[in-house]
Amino acid sequence: MGRYGSEVHEIVRHYGDAALLERIIAAVGKAGIDLDDLTVDDLAPVDEFHIGGRAATKSLLQLAGIPPGSRVLDVGSGIGGTARYLAETGSHTVTGVELTPEYVEVARALNELVDLDGSVRLQLADVCNLPFRSASFQAAVMFHVGMNVDDKERAFSEVARVLVDGGVFAIYDIMGPKDAVIDFPVPWAASQSGSFLATAGEYVEALEKSGFEVGHVVDRSDFARQFFGTLRLRTGPPAHLGLHLLMGDEAAVRYGNMVDAVESDTIAPMEIVASLRPAQPPRIGVAEGKQRSRRCDTAPGGSTTPFPCMTDGDTVAGMSQAISVRLDDEALVALRQLEAAGVTRSEAIRAALVDAAARLRDRRVLAAEVAALEADEDDRTEMLAVAEMMERLRAQG
Repeated sequence: MGRYGSEVHEIVRHYGDAALLERIIAAVGKAGIDLDDLTVDDLAPVDEFHIGGRAATKSLLQLAGIPPGSRVLDVGSGIGGTARYLAETGSHTVTGVELTPEYVEVARALNELVDLDGSVRLQLADVCNLPFRSASFQAAVMFHVGMNVDDKERAFSEVARVLVDGGVFAIYDIMGPKDAVIDFPVPWAASQSGSFLATAGEYVEALEKSGFEVGHVVDRSDFARQFFGTLRLRTGPPAHLGLHLLMGDEAAVRYGNMVDAVESDTIAPMEIVASLRPAQPPRIGVAEGKQRSRRCDTAPGGSTTPFPCMTDGDTVAGMSQAISVRLDDEALVALRQLEAAGVTRSEAIRAALVDAAARLRDRRVLAAEVAALEADEDDRTEMLAVAEMMERLRAQG
C-alpha cells in the first residue's frame, strides 16, 4: 500500500515546477555549454540534490561497492543525476522511481540529451508501493529521500522485496530526532508537516525489521561542514547551473536553514549501507508431510463459526508468518511447498491471513497486500474471500 494522499500531495506540491526543464536548458546555454555536447558531469551542479553533491555520491557508492553492470534501483531519483552517474561510471542499468511528475519529465529529457535514455529509465512511482516484481534488482540507492517518508519500515520492506538476496541498499539521508527543532523552509520541506526525520538508530531498526543486515553507519557531518565552508569561500556571482534552479526564490533561505541545523548538530547527513539477508526457505520433513489439518470448533474472538487450524503448529506458524510478511510470488512458492507436505492451499492461505490480520489490524492494508500479490486469479479470489470472512469473525467477536 502506498502513502496517504495528503503526504504525497505535499511532496509533489513542494518539489513540482512546470518551468524547471526550461530553466535548466537556459542555464546550460548561459554557461556556454552546447546542448549537443552536454555531459553527465556538466549537469552535476544541478542534478545532485543532496549535501556534498557529486563528492557525496562517490563516497556512498564507494562504500556500497556495487558490482559493475548491476541492475540498480534509484529510490527518489529526482531529476536523475545519481541514476545517470551510476549508468555512466558503473555500466549499470538503472531504474529510478520518483513521486514528482515534473522531475520525471525533466529526468527523461536530460537522459536523452546525454544519450543515456537506453540505460536509465525513470518512472512515476512511490517507494512504499513499488511497481516491480520481487528480486528485480541487485542493488538500490537512496539519496536524501527518507526525510519525506513517514513509514520508513514500509518503504524499506518494499525495497527488500524487489532486491535479490544479498542485494545492497545504500542510503545517504539527513537524520535526526523526529522532534528536532529546525527552522523552515528547508530543501526537503516547506514546513514541519512535510518533514519526517528519524535517527540513524531508527533507520537501522527499520532496516533490520525489513530483512536487512546493516554493515556501515557513517556520520558525514564533518564532510558537510567542510563542504559548506568551501561554498562560503566562493566569490563572484553564482554559477548558472546550481541547486537554486531546483529550489527557486527561497533557495538561500532553505539552504541556510539546513546549514544552521547541521552546524548546530541538530541534524546530520548519514551514510548507511545494508545488505538483504537471504530468505530462509521452509523445511518440511517426511514426517511433517503426513500431517493433516483439522477444524477448530471455535473461531478467534469466541465465534462459533468453524475456523481452520493446523495440527502441525510449528511448520504452519513459521510458514504463515513468512507468507504474511511478504504476500508476493514467494508466498506462492511457500504455499505450494505446504501443499506438497499435505497441507491444503486454502488452509495455508487462511493461516497466513489470520497472522497478517492480527499483525496489521487493518483490513484495508491487508486487502491492499492481497491485491498486490502476483498470484493467479483463483488464489487472489480466495484470499479476498478469506479477508472478508475474517472481518465478519472479528465483528462477531
